[in-house]
Amino acid sequence: MNVVVETAVKRCHLKGEPHPHPFKVAWVNKTHLTVTHRYKILIQTSGYKNEVLCDVLPMDVAHILLGCPWLYDWNVSHNRRENTYTFRYMNKNITL
Repeated sequence: MNVVVETAVKRCHLKGEPHPHPFKVAWVNKTHLTVTHRYKILIQTSGYKNEVLCDVLPMDVAHILLGCPWLYDWNVSHNRRENTYTFRYMNKNITL
């Protein structure tokens, strides 16, 4: 899943929409949170600019996590040794 941190949504006053299919995210200690909203987030870096639809959750690990939907849609390659991600955008290779 693509996720944006709840505090970034509040800080940036982003307009969200109700999630069409709310679902629960479970943690290892049997607690869970319900995902009820999603937001379009503009990502712009290194010649890449795109809006990504993200679910919102409280988290401390990052501001945005791009998961399988984004990786699949952009056919992203992960170079584990260098810890980079590469994909084609507007006929250019973009490496994050």
